[in-house]
Amino acid sequence: MNARDAIELVTSWLDVTHRASARARVAVAIQSFRRSETETLHGIDLPVGYRGSVSIHEASHAVVGYLWGAEIVRVRVLENGNGIVESHPDTPLGRIVGQLAGPLADLINGADESHQFVLAHSSDILSAAVEIAELSWVSNRAAATFAGCTVLENWEQINRVAVALNELGELDGATIAAFVARSQ
Repeated sequence: MNARDAIELVTSWLDVTHRASARARVAVAIQSFRRSETETLHGIDLPVGYRGSVSIHEASHAVVGYLWGAEIVRVRVLENGNGIVESHPDTPLGRIVGQLAGPLADLINGADESHQFVLAHSSDILSAAVEIAELSWVSNRAAATFAGCTVLENWEQINRVAVALNELGELDGATIAAFVARSQ
């Protein structure tokens, strides 16, 4: 999917998010993630390329978050196919743009319809929608555009981080910073 279409799709997801229930749905998703964090998929093989797809998603959060001022503590891709970026965003807008970076990268990277459905209901989209609503001065389209343009402009760095993350499973903030600084 091209970046313009990806930005439009993410904007439409943000526009229709039911904000009154979004916080509760994010809390449930976080609890579920924490329970699954230590689980492994015994006897189940992840689809070919799945770990790489998760790596691109998480690398996008990390690189874009870093570029928007977040302190990245670490980024991980877990054995069960989940991923997480531990960070301390500098600004509310930086946090929102970082949240939207993963779904936008997935779309640009060719997410199929079933993956798009998952993304549309993800904690990334839900959290961003709630936080955008709390910032009266930024629109859904502006936030999606900031994130999409940052992903596109830094696609090379995102891919380098994703390759390393796919190989190693975990990177610290200093490594993310080095990958980003090396190309600027």
